[in-house]
Amino acid sequence: MAAYRTASNPGGHVPEGRHFPYLRVKYAYEIDKTGRKVLKKAGATNFYQLIQEGLHDNDVQTIVKRMEMGDLSALGDQTQGFIDALSLPKNLMEAENTRIQIENLFARLPEEERAKYGQDVYRFIKEVNGKIDERMNKAASEYRAQLLAQEQAQNPTPTPTATPQAEPTTGGAE
Repeated sequence: MAAYRTASNPGGHVPEGRHFPYLRVKYAYEIDKTGRKVLKKAGATNFYQLIQEGLHDNDVQTIVKRMEMGDLSALGDQTQGFIDALSLPKNLMEAENTRIQIENLFARLPEEERAKYGQDVYRFIKEVNGKIDERMNKAASEYRAQLLAQEQAQNPTPTPTATPQAEPTTGGAE
């Protein structure tokens, strides 16, 4: 086991023992020779050591250096997205009621329709949401194209016209 020096541990030793808060002892039941269940120590996890092992990857200076070298993944997943949270349930009761309504809707579908989804309401929800997402993406792209067309109609870009050039004059009088 490696030794770590910190402000709270200047000696560099890894503290262990039952009073050390980072040491979690694992216990497991075993059956002894008489057939009784006996609780025995099965091992221990030193969370202090786990924290120290991940310290380098989470160090701010290391992350900044990685960013300077051009590693855009240094700050983690940078994907952005938008969600309409107005229609989301405000509490667990509303969420459960919505789930029950969807299950009831699925139960009212004809047998042939339910068979398309393998009698699985969650597969039904997933596929219906996928179709809704496709429709929403299509509608959004059509709306953006419509806005762009309106903007271009309101602000037409001037087409360059050729301006007549004056004949160069020769400095002599005629």
